[in-house]
Amino acid sequence: MGAQVGVTAVSAASAAPGSAAVPDSTAWALRLAKVRLLHVSKGTGWAIGRSGVLTARHVVAALLGDGTAVSGGPPEAEVVLGAAPERSFEFEIVWDDAALDLAILSIGARGRVTWQTLLRRSEEHLLAYPAADPVPDVTVVGLAGRATDGRGGSSLSWMLAAPEDARGTLVPDPDGGHHIVETDRSELSRAAWRHGMSGAVVLRQGPQPMVLGIVIGKLRGRRSTRFEVSTLPDPASNDALRQALEAVGAAPVVFNMDGPELREFVTDDCLDAAWRPIAVPDIPDAGWFGTRLARTDVARPEAPYGTFVMRPERTALADALDRAIAGTGPRIIVVRGPSAAGKSRLVAEVLPTHPGLADHVVLRPKPSRSILDLPERLHPGTALIWMDNLQDYPANALSHERLRVMLEDHPQTVVVGTVLDPPERTGSARLVDSGQNARSDEDLGAGFPLASASLSGVFTTIDDAGLTTTIALPATPRWIRPRAESDPATWALARATKQGLGLGEYLSGYHELVDHYTAAGWATRTLVDLVADWDRSGIGEPLGAETARLLWDRLMPAQLPRDELRLFLRMTPAEIERQWRGSLAYACHTVVGTGALLRMTPGGLVSSEFARIHIDRGAIGGQIWDYLLHEHPTTPVQRISLGLRALGSGTPQRALRAFESILFFRDDDLARADNMRLLEVVARRGIALYHTRTGRDAQAIMVYTDLVDTFGTETDADICEQLAQALLGIGLTFSKLGSHGQAVSAYTELVDRYRDHPSPILAEYVAKALLGQASTLAELGRHDEERAAYADIVARYGDDAAPAVQAIVEVARAALDS
Repeated sequence: MGAQVGVTAVSAASAAPGSAAVPDSTAWALRLAKVRLLHVSKGTGWAIGRSGVLTARHVVAALLGDGTAVSGGPPEAEVVLGAAPERSFEFEIVWDDAALDLAILSIGARGRVTWQTLLRRSEEHLLAYPAADPVPDVTVVGLAGRATDGRGGSSLSWMLAAPEDARGTLVPDPDGGHHIVETDRSELSRAAWRHGMSGAVVLRQGPQPMVLGIVIGKLRGRRSTRFEVSTLPDPASNDALRQALEAVGAAPVVFNMDGPELREFVTDDCLDAAWRPIAVPDIPDAGWFGTRLARTDVARPEAPYGTFVMRPERTALADALDRAIAGTGPRIIVVRGPSAAGKSRLVAEVLPTHPGLADHVVLRPKPSRSILDLPERLHPGTALIWMDNLQDYPANALSHERLRVMLEDHPQTVVVGTVLDPPERTGSARLVDSGQNARSDEDLGAGFPLASASLSGVFTTIDDAGLTTTIALPATPRWIRPRAESDPATWALARATKQGLGLGEYLSGYHELVDHYTAAGWATRTLVDLVADWDRSGIGEPLGAETARLLWDRLMPAQLPRDELRLFLRMTPAEIERQWRGSLAYACHTVVGTGALLRMTPGGLVSSEFARIHIDRGAIGGQIWDYLLHEHPTTPVQRISLGLRALGSGTPQRALRAFESILFFRDDDLARADNMRLLEVVARRGIALYHTRTGRDAQAIMVYTDLVDTFGTETDADICEQLAQALLGIGLTFSKLGSHGQAVSAYTELVDRYRDHPSPILAEYVAKALLGQASTLAELGRHDEERAAYADIVARYGDDAAPAVQAIVEVARAALDS
């Protein structure tokens, strides 16, 4: 294993000028190497890391003592990197596996600098394992084999031949053996399909090129173009391989082939080092769920998040999980409550140890991509989808119909999330009532059962009792006091009660954060308010440091009192820079070991939940809003979120501007939005809601009608849902204006369009339309038609299990019985 042998390496660019025998250097992949043992064997290899070569073990078997060797000691060996030999190196075999027929060679120390110089222009390929399904469009690159009589050396023609480069499909062996790569015979030379391509590399091109395996043999048949491929094992369970990869400067990881694509949809913290989803029991700690560290005067080193305290809701969550996993209850579970009520802490206490989730992997979707767009081949099937702070996800992150279909297709998948409720004006730590995350009465459907649903697909989904189980945590959770009086939790409960706080607020240092904020200077408070406003806007991304400084400079003159402003205007640029740095340091300072007002992340500044919720000055500042809408490169999805937040915060004029910016889209909007038509429909409904909020009912009807006329032929379930809500809006608005006949026409059109649609959510809207139709007919005195509408509801939906539909059926039955 440790024997040093001669190796030759050369770059294609270093071949002798004018040499006609040397093949065109452009035909060579920069990391493709020839491995030859004189008089014995030859094959191809692939340069990995800084000084390694991955090849088939049987190519170098003679050096391991179990191959055919000439007399007089080990055979001469060489590795050629490129088109023609010129420089020699020493190498040793640092790892081999007879069962896999794979080996890793390491270039000797004396030639390592030259070797790395030859590779400096080449892109490193990730070592990866293929998917369980066939992988199309792989490339097999290597040299064809030649018959060797055992007495002569490798032929000069083989050394100078151009490599084979054939496309194919990598197919797993159903019996668990080696993979097979099926190639097109027309792309291979006769020598390749007659003699094989020992050591050839199987590559997958793309944004992240990968090595999927090494060719170790050819299936029987002289004319066969199917090659046997060996893949690397997991270094996490193979110490020898891990050490060998580290020795040659390669990452000691064999990556998930689909990892780069999976990372577009989920956060890195739910993937292991090889980009595979981690198992629920392997979640590292409570902080992964968003639980904050407990204050240092309470927490112990072995329990940095605070001592466990039993709550009644723990049993409710465990029972909801049992029903979801068994398929007897809703498979979306939402824990909602105010800030610091212990939502993520409750989830962190229950999920990792729940026996029903022992075989589940966990996925945390990125806010920028909908988990519903995850390709089917990447879906693990048995998965827990964790979505903390659902109210911060974009409106299109969830779709009622698409989520229902996904859960039907994957019966072992469970969705768990949290929703933050706005705070009340109670408790000494609450500075100002927030209201930023509150939905309006119209969004909440306060006029049930006729009011239209929220513009946001997220809230439409979680408000459906048929899909979602909601576990509400009170503002002051009911904690069960531990029996041991000396337990830290007992002291924490007592102190929290004395300060008028919930236990979570106490553990998170809310009292101290209040003092920290109120003691800050104007410059710091301006910065904290700026970042909090940015996060409350709905933009859904951190505030970059450069952008923060730009906006801070703009806001400072408007925020400072007159005396402070005069001093600020006299400052030199250096003094302003020092004040900026001091404000940033103060705002990011950790208080009692639990948290800070702001947090600096790799993407930029993020405000704490305390700052977002409890330091609230109403609607976000006009300068920040104008910057977001007109200067910041926002996507259409982000502008929809801006409009929704503006509606929720009582600034409908801003919402109108945001929604209109979708209709008068920018040049790159089509390239940056996967579902632009749906976003346009949502924006039009948002404009109609603006008119309703501002008392322009006639204009709202015009927008609704134009929306239905423009998109009425669409068959997409998400768009149909929006159209149904628009028709409900027309009916409700006409009823409000006293135009009952036109209201009946709108309800009838909704029923006629969607009465046979398979989507349960559209069935709910049809039931609402029938109920609206009946109540409006009653206003017109057409009681026979009214009773017919009620009877239609009972006949059509009497057996429907959806809670919202059943509520409508009960109303209809009561009307018929009266």
